[in-house]
Amino acid sequence: MLYVIIGVAAVAAVIAVVAGLVKGFTRTTTWAVEYLLAALITILIYSLVDVENDVVYAALAIGTAVALLLFFAVSLRKLKSFIGKKAADARKRCYYQTYFDREEYVMQIIDALELNDKKAYRRLTNRDMKESSGGAGVADRIVGAVNLLLKALIVCAMTALIVLTVLQFTQLSFVTEGGSLYSIYSSSFWEGISPYIFDLILIAILQFAIRAGYRMGIIRSLWSLCVLALVIGAGYVSYYLVFNVAAFESLAEGFASNVSFISSLGDTLSEIVSSVDGTTIAQIIIMIIMFIVLLILVCVVGGIVSGVISRAREDKLVSTLDGVIGAIVITIIVIAVLLFAGFLLYSFADFEFMELFNSYCYTEKDGEMWSSAVFSSIYSRNPLNEYLSEIQETISGYFR
Repeated sequence: MLYVIIGVAAVAAVIAVVAGLVKGFTRTTTWAVEYLLAALITILIYSLVDVENDVVYAALAIGTAVALLLFFAVSLRKLKSFIGKKAADARKRCYYQTYFDREEYVMQIIDALELNDKKAYRRLTNRDMKESSGGAGVADRIVGAVNLLLKALIVCAMTALIVLTVLQFTQLSFVTEGGSLYSIYSSSFWEGISPYIFDLILIAILQFAIRAGYRMGIIRSLWSLCVLALVIGAGYVSYYLVFNVAAFESLAEGFASNVSFISSLGDTLSEIVSSVDGTTIAQIIIMIIMFIVLLILVCVVGGIVSGVISRAREDKLVSTLDGVIGAIVITIIVIAVLLFAGFLLYSFADFEFMELFNSYCYTEKDGEMWSSAVFSSIYSRNPLNEYLSEIQETISGYFR
């Protein structure tokens, strides 16, 4: 298993380096490097620092991760813009420096065409007259290779860590003592990295929330919620009309009596479930048809409004403001959901089946047990654990 992971990572690394050298830094995304830097710094800080107040700790830990993600996102985009500008300036200088050579080159091609000199024409058209990007172009290629290399390694490493973690939670024979993968879980590397796996996952979720919120924007996010509400509403309206309006009930009765297939199916099902007959089946069919029709209308309206939103976001200022507000709102919502989910999860922390999970959330240091660096802010040191302790005890007691 370990050799497979290393082999896949090596192949991905080679492909990434080649792709980075071809594309250059200015034409690659930097989310992986942003994530790596933000995660390493945040985990390093909060694996060394201990804040007594859980509210302050959660605010600082999550806030630091978000702030670092934003800082590196902006910084790397500035670096990308800087390298791109320098490369463009170098190409422009190269063009003007070789201007007269280019003019002469064009004249030679025209002469070859007039003289029907095919050999000279092929020789001239195969000549490379591209503008050189100079040192900035070389730097662009090298940094692009490093960027994609790190991205490939991060994706491979995170995938391997998540898969190995999930496998250990299954407690199948090959991950327990004596199994083929047990050597990985008992290694010093796994013991050192395991307390930070959920930290890495949490920071990845925060980064996804920020990027998704910025990309969608607040207007599109709100409209997506409206579309979801319209779909649910279409389902409810279809159900209400078919099963509560007399006109639709009579239509279903006529449908059931005139279509032999529905009538025979109703007779068969009525022997299994007494409340189901041909009329009920006809009502369900009518409801499905009505829901599909309403769903098509929702899709048409959704497409029109989405087009209007896209047009509005073509303006750079509107797009930026919409994206920033969207990133803030979506990130706040995601953090709130994570805090509540962590609060519910911690309600079962004392149960025996949570022993393995808890081992990922604590690490031993200086003879004491320390909570995980960042994940603890939504689990063991979740502010809701203190303020909603009564609810937590009720939930825990209910399952005992």
